Amino acid sequence: MARASLPGIGNKEFRLFFMSVCNVLLVCLGLSLALVLFGLAPALGLPSSLCIFLAALAAPLQWALVHESIHNHLAPTPVANRRLGRLIGWTLGYSWDVVRFGHLMHHRFNRHELDRPEQWKEGQSWLGAAGPYYLQLLGGHAMLSVAAAPILALAPRLALRMTPQVGEAGRRMKIAASGYFIRPVRRRRILADLAMIFALAALALWAWRIHPLILLAILVARFAILSLLDNMAHYATAVDGSFAGQNMSAPRLLRWLLLNQNFHGLHHRNPALRWFELADDFRAGGESYSCEWLAALLAQLKGPTELSPEN
Repeated sequence: MARASLPGIGNKEFRLFFMSVCNVLLVCLGLSLALVLFGLAPALGLPSSLCIFLAALAAPLQWALVHESIHNHLAPTPVANRRLGRLIGWTLGYSWDVVRFGHLMHHRFNRHELDRPEQWKEGQSWLGAAGPYYLQLLGGHAMLSVAAAPILALAPRLALRMTPQVGEAGRRMKIAASGYFIRPVRRRRILADLAMIFALAALALWAWRIHPLILLAILVARFAILSLLDNMAHYATAVDGSFAGQNMSAPRLLRWLLLNQNFHGLHHRNPALRWFELADDFRAGGESYSCEWLAALLAQLKGPTELSPEN
């Protein structure tokens, strides 16, 4: 975000307070959009095309807010941060504790063996690599994130035994997961998240009972957008780079929608930066963009690719 967009704010503490208020307002906006899409839209007579468009448009903002909460940047206190993150996570079908663990492991073991969906492994045919890749790219990743919560809440030990352990990073992640998901307080939170997600799903099914195909299109749009955004900044980047990730140029309006997640490489190098600090830090560091955001999004459609440490 450009400096000019925050006129008159120079004091760091006041700026942080001001942006915390903005974050709360953005969470309210995300919740309101979800309420409209999954409850009020049929009664309001909104066109189906508008609902599908809003579903696709809202998903990046809602995920960006969850992402800020994962890094403890959404609210001034840890408790408020977690509660706001859980609230907005329900609108995506996500349990906050589940996606938090996955995202923090992504930071800690960036580009590990299970974090390279585009990798065309030796001995695979292109078709053999392309099938799972496109399924994950076009909605499968988000669906797996949704499906992981009930399994981890109800049978965490079984889920961990069934998870493939690939390489040293996989071994260390399993150890971390065993301590993380076995904790009763965390399992209770995941179960509470599931109850709210099911309640929202029941509301959506009732609201769209006359037009279930429109609801299906809304969900497909959201899952597809979330999955397309997940790995775009890492597609075909180095497999051994702890901070591998692209900084992508984007129009200001899109940057607001993404909460500056186009600065993904910088975020990996310094995850302590809040979303509204990324652009200033990027300019101050004299960094350059790797590519345009839209080009990076579309590049993934090329499909699986051979990766090497030098990619």
